[in-house]
Parts: sequence; structure tokens; C-alpha cells
Amino acid sequence: MFDDSTQLDLDDSDNECAAERRSACPSRNKLWSQLNVAQQAAVSSLSHYGYELSFIRDIDANQVVVLLLNGASVTIDLEGNINTNSQIPIRNTD
Repeated sequence: MFDDSTQLDLDDSDNECAAERRSACPSRNKLWSQLNVAQQAAVSSLSHYGYELSFIRDIDANQVVVLLLNGASVTIDLEGNINTNSQIPIRNTD
């Protein structure tokens, strides 16, 4: 069973990532620095609509960037392509 005391506060600017139940979560600046130029451009364009950079996942040796807005996920691949029909599983934060 998960200990709710380890859940991170999404409003904390030092720990703005998906509500991971992990003890450490990279800051948004650290996540940003891991993106290539194409991914940064895609993240910037989606942020204008309210999406927030949440986490980066390596799937089959491919880096996938995950952004969230009201519980809906959007992914960005290495080439900066945006997938609005992402099937990536997201933990329920309720």
C-alpha cells in the first residue's frame, strides 16, 4: 500500500511533475534540460493551452515526454511529434 505522505504537491514549484508517489521528482527545469530542441518547441506550443510538463519516460529506447492538462495526457516523441491520443498509463492522483 502507498504511503500518502510521499505524494508530491503539484503546486510546489520545485516538484512540478505528475503526482508521482516517489520520494524524489525532477524539477521542471531539470526535465526541460533533458529535451531536445524539437521537443522543447512542442512543449512550448502546448504550454500556451495550459498543458504542463509532467515527466519523461523511456519506452523501447525512445524518449517520450508527457504533458498533462485536467488529467488528459499528451505525449511528444523524439522528433517533436505531438500525440493527443496517447494511451500512456497515468497514475490516478485522487
